[in-house]
Amino acid sequence: RNPILILKKSAKITWFVAGKQPKTALINFSLDSFPKIFNFRSGKGNVYVYSTDNNTPQSEIDQRIEKLRNQLEENNIGAALLVQRADLLYFAGSVQEAHLYIPVDEEPVLMIFRSLDRAIAESSLRRIVPLASPKAVPDLLDQYGYKVPPVIGMELDVLPTNLYFS
Repeated sequence: RNPILILKKSAKITWFVAGKQPKTALINFSLDSFPKIFNFRSGKGNVYVYSTDNNTPQSEIDQRIEKLRNQLEENNIGAALLVQRADLLYFAGSVQEAHLYIPVDEEPVLMIFRSLDRAIAESSLRRIVPLASPKAVPDLLDQYGYKVPPVIGMELDVLPTNLYFS
């Protein structure tokens, strides 16, 4: 895995080291000085640096999810499963390949295929977990104690054909 770097003259960044708590700091740097910062924090493991300056605020994500939940409830739909990147950005604050499960009466869960650390840095959702494949979604939801409702809403206008037929 290569680190993802978003460089500016000054940035509030959050970095992650395997097995440790994330850290956030305001750092001034240039392309010449950045390797020193990277090496300073790398230690024994990889360091992944993400800019958190443009993250969608948690209050905004919460309001968007609440509006969706109201619409789901009004239409007797127990949850939504979102897969399109535009919707993932709008409701989770991340555009990674992922599935976002939003139940009407439980905590949403963002299931990430690739970079869990990046998703944690980008999204204000409290439950973010790794996902190996779309087929693992039911087992993952069961593992975290979610009750799958009889009706789940999906973005059928953009659902990839291979998911529709699987």
